This record gives sequence, structure tokens and C-alpha cells, in this order.
Amino acid sequence: MLIDSHIHLWRAGEGPEPWIRRKLAGLDRDRTLADYRRASEGLAVDGVVLVHATEDPAETPWLLRLAEAETQVAAVIGWADLADPDTPRRLDGWMALSPKFRGLRAMPAFGEGAALAPAARDTLRAMARRGLVLDLLAAPAQLPLVLRLKDAVPDLSVMLNHCGRPLTATGDPGAWADALRAVARATDVHCKLSSLAERAGMDWTVARLQPFLDVVLESFGPHRLAFGSNWPVVDIAASWAGWWAALEAMLRPHALDAAARAAILGGTAAGFYGIAPQAGLRDGEPA
Repeated sequence: MLIDSHIHLWRAGEGPEPWIRRKLAGLDRDRTLADYRRASEGLAVDGVVLVHATEDPAETPWLLRLAEAETQVAAVIGWADLADPDTPRRLDGWMALSPKFRGLRAMPAFGEGAALAPAARDTLRAMARRGLVLDLLAAPAQLPLVLRLKDAVPDLSVMLNHCGRPLTATGDPGAWADALRAVARATDVHCKLSSLAERAGMDWTVARLQPFLDVVLESFGPHRLAFGSNWPVVDIAASWAGWWAALEAMLRPHALDAAARAAILGGTAAGFYGIAPQAGLRDGEPA
């Protein structure tokens, strides 16, 4: 089973407009599931985790309605203000709207205060009680926040996005590696194996990314890592196929067995997001 744990979709006139399509060249057009299938053509992607692209709660029901109409969308991660006391009520409404609603994403990389405010902790505890998960976008300097968050809400399942956003352009893992290892060692946090190319510069190479991949794999192990493309944002540096090829090349020296490879490519995401095999989702290696 091949699951892409991180994609975004947007269409003009439907749902809130993502800021990123205005800010980054090449992203200022509609991105649909049909576009995604063309981008990943040649590999049978059984399921995708659809992640919000705006900080507007109105986007989440739009994503859920889309997910209900598309078998390939296996889970949805939405957005809401964690500090808003009305957010637990929104969670219940979204869970009723679709069983594919699996949680929210917080982005301390763009301002860490809200994720640990007292009201936010109340929301995070409400999420844990409902079996929902938290995707967390944290920059290297915010990685210690993950430890504090897990101390505050130990029952909450957390998925670190994009390997903690290392600045891969330097080619030097540096302090990021120490902070990431600390998170992996002290918590049960999972990690998306995604977005290493986007911060590596337009002249990036597999050799430049390899030390970062090595740190992530050695820190979390394959059973806490989930392949993600970060499509279509990956297009600013490579392409879906380009990232897939780079990842395959970087994993090759590790000589993973079939179980480890299956975990990274689908098993970890399926377990974390509660994705059961169904019509359109197959067990086994990707075709």
C-alpha cells in the first residue's frame, strides 16, 4: 500500500484562497486530484492525506466534502484556531461530516505561542479524547516545543511535518540534527519524510540531501516515518517524480528490508491516521 501522507489541493472559487499560490511562482493555478494523479503517474498511489493550505476553518469542510467524493483521499488534516474555545465544537461537526477527518495542523514554525497557550492545551486534550491527531509544522528552533507539547498532552498523537524543516541548502545537519534526535528519543512522535528538496536550493543534489535523510531515518526508524510528497509545493524545487526518485536513491544505501520499506511507503501513515484498506487501497508493495 502506497500512501502519500502530505498533499494540498485548491481550486479558484472553491474554498479559501491559499496564500502560497500568490507568493510562490509556479503555484498560482488550480491544483486538483486529477493534477496530482498526472504528477504521480507511473506509481499507483493508493491513498493521500489531504492537508489544509490556509489558516481558515472554512477550508476544512470543503476538503471533507471533496474527500467524501474521492476514494483516493484517505484522510484530511484541517485547520482551526487551537486557542478558540469553540474549536472542540467544530471538531465534533467535522467528525460528523466525514470519518476521514483525522485532526488538525498547528504551525509553530510561523509563530509558536498559540500551540502552547492554555486554551490551546484544552483543545489538544479534546483532540486526544476524540482520537484525533496533530500534524505539527515546526522549524529547527521550535523542535524543543515538541517536547513541551508532549509533556503537556501526552496522550495526543503528533506527526512532525517535513522533518522539522532543516535548511538543507547548507548540506550540514548541524543543530537541527541534535534537536530532532532529542524529539525522537524522548517521545513517540512520528515524522513525515518530506520537503527536504524544497529548502535545498535550486541546484540541490541527492548528495546534499543524503546526510539529512540519514539523520531522520536513524532517529525515528522506518516504523515512525511516513513518505510525503508535499505536492504541489514540491514543484518549486523538483516535482513529485523528482522527489520520489531522490528518496529512492537516498534509501538505497540503507538496504531496508521489505517490512521497513512498506512502513515508510504506507504502513506508518495508515496506522497513524487510522487508514484501513478499502476500495482503492491495497495491501502490499506499490505497483
